[in-house]
Amino acid sequence: MSQIDDIKSKLDIVSYIQQYASLKRAGRTYKACCPFHSEKTPSFVVNPDKQTWRCFGACNEGGDIFSFAQKYHHWNFGEALEELGRLAGVDVRPQSPLDRQKEERKDRLRGLMTAASEYYHAQLQLPTVADVLRYAKEKRGFTDETITRYQIGYAPQGWQNLHDEFTKLGYSEEELLEVGLLSKNEAGRVYDRFRNRLMIPIRDEKGRVIAFGARALHPDDQPKYLNSPQTILFDKSHTLFGLDVAKTIISKHEVAVIVEGYMDVIQAHQAGFLNVVAQMGTALTEHQVKLIAPRYAKKIILALDSDTAGQSATRKSIDTVREVLQSDYGARLSVDIRVLQIPDAKDPDDLIRENPNSWEKLVAEATAAVQFVIMTETADLPKGIEMRQVPLWEREAVAKRILPILSASQNSVTRRENLQQLATRLYLDYVQLLQWSEGMQTTPKETPPKKTLRVLPPPPTKSDMPDEPPPLDLASIAPPPDDDGFSPVPVPPNESKGKSEWDWQPVVVHRPPKLTAERALEAYCLKMLFKAPTVYYQISRKLRSLANQDEILLQDNLSELSPRDFFANDYQVLMRLFIEAIEQQDQETLDYVQANSTQSLKQVLDQLFNLDVTTEIKRQLNHKFVADIQAIVQNTVIELTDEQVVRESMLTALKLRRSRLLQELQEYKIMLSDLDSREDEHLLQEIRIRVKYVAKAMGALDKGIQEVQKM
Repeated sequence: MSQIDDIKSKLDIVSYIQQYASLKRAGRTYKACCPFHSEKTPSFVVNPDKQTWRCFGACNEGGDIFSFAQKYHHWNFGEALEELGRLAGVDVRPQSPLDRQKEERKDRLRGLMTAASEYYHAQLQLPTVADVLRYAKEKRGFTDETITRYQIGYAPQGWQNLHDEFTKLGYSEEELLEVGLLSKNEAGRVYDRFRNRLMIPIRDEKGRVIAFGARALHPDDQPKYLNSPQTILFDKSHTLFGLDVAKTIISKHEVAVIVEGYMDVIQAHQAGFLNVVAQMGTALTEHQVKLIAPRYAKKIILALDSDTAGQSATRKSIDTVREVLQSDYGARLSVDIRVLQIPDAKDPDDLIRENPNSWEKLVAEATAAVQFVIMTETADLPKGIEMRQVPLWEREAVAKRILPILSASQNSVTRRENLQQLATRLYLDYVQLLQWSEGMQTTPKETPPKKTLRVLPPPPTKSDMPDEPPPLDLASIAPPPDDDGFSPVPVPPNESKGKSEWDWQPVVVHRPPKLTAERALEAYCLKMLFKAPTVYYQISRKLRSLANQDEILLQDNLSELSPRDFFANDYQVLMRLFIEAIEQQDQETLDYVQANSTQSLKQVLDQLFNLDVTTEIKRQLNHKFVADIQAIVQNTVIELTDEQVVRESMLTALKLRRSRLLQELQEYKIMLSDLDSREDEHLLQEIRIRVKYVAKAMGALDKGIQEVQKM
């Protein structure tokens, strides 16, 4: 049993979710108002038999206890595995003594930073520094509640105050230097880094103190703002100030406002604008974008300072977001980028204190990034008919600087509208701009593939095996589809319950832990993805094409391949890691997955690549028909061309999706029979709609499978 299976066996999903939602029994399932969005009638259902959850409302999501924990707490899978493992009493930490030692050291240093935050906060309350507290309240505009909530503090004057206090507590100079609380000069003298400054704790996404921002109190002290240096705990390019507070409200409304400094964030939060975070530098970084999109936000509003430096940073930030969007070949990062321009070159901090209502209005009216770029790039050019006097080459040069922003949009209609506006503004040919734009559309940066890939053949289905009875064709004997768009499933007679004839009722299929033909299909799909990762994007494009621009199908039933398409827990985890791997740029896909896997997952991964389909099928059939199996599946590798790799991967993925949707139909049938028609009318209607769309998606998948088989 893997660690994931072990954790699931020890934690009941109903008991776990009950902590965050008021579940009420509804037949064989439980229902509640969804904990992820506001609603008056329940649309959230938990199935204790399957140990799954699903929201039939605005979220339109579902999964297991891991996916619930990730969504509710905003954890990645590694964090969910660690936290749920701790709750279940399963040790999932790295087994290497060196890794364990490193993590224990980080925990000690985090404790040190927390103690330092408490120390600075206590200093601010001393009567001897009443003028500093008065500065925080009157000059910075912080309330007592804000000072306490953000643990704002004061670093006293003097060179050894913190040094002496913390060495008495048992911390070494090396540890204090390592986290940036002390500094060392060329002569080797060690002293407090922060002196006579207002202290702002900087926290990571989990709310743990990892660094400090310090505001000078004396006009001669430079720099005005002094941050902690980069440490084992703190990397400013990977940190968004205030995200620990803001992530919940950002996730709820899917809008994040990014400002320049932590004072801006604190002032915004104090005024009730909790979706504001700061980028910790002069321009947004790729890692900071990925901290919030698409995990929390689908709209990012850049509200940087309105001075020349701020405008330059805004343009750089737009370029960064564009690069992240263009590197997302699976089209998951469909983010709306906007720019908030503050009049009179004010900082957000000043504006919010003076007029909170104007801030809210500016956020609502933020300019689309494309419009901002067009406006700034053409600001020095004449308007109207006078534009024709500008040399053609100069106008084309301006257009080519703007086109990359336009080309990053996933919405072709919006992209064409922006191109038309640009063509009109610069008096250029629209068709020419369209051709240039299409040439900039990014395709996956595939490494040149070898001529052939050596892979195992796909596992046979049961119908391929000798002496195996053909599968029962339910469609040929079942009643016609009901009003909900699908046929019920036959259940054999049960004399003990007074049933002597076949009863048409939905059933839940419980999958055995052994490697079934279905699990072998999942293994084969994963193996192909790991061997040729860019095939994933072709599969996603195929699914989108089958949706035929139906937005509801694109959101769920025909969305990109996901962990939900796999029934085996360990394969679900590997699929999650695979998606994380192709989204990052630092490591090769397989290297990333191995580096972020537990020991048990690494074993599953090894088994995946060493999968002997013949042996597994022999074991399933208790070694019957060995000679015939050998004739069907030779225990050797075969060579597939690049086209065959795409075909086999796509065919396997479409079949997996169809299998998942069939399971969903069975679950929906259970809910329709269990829910009360009067009390749960709204939820029943939602499920009936979902059923019709699942049936529609299955029809599209059948068509897609036929198309791929002909490739």
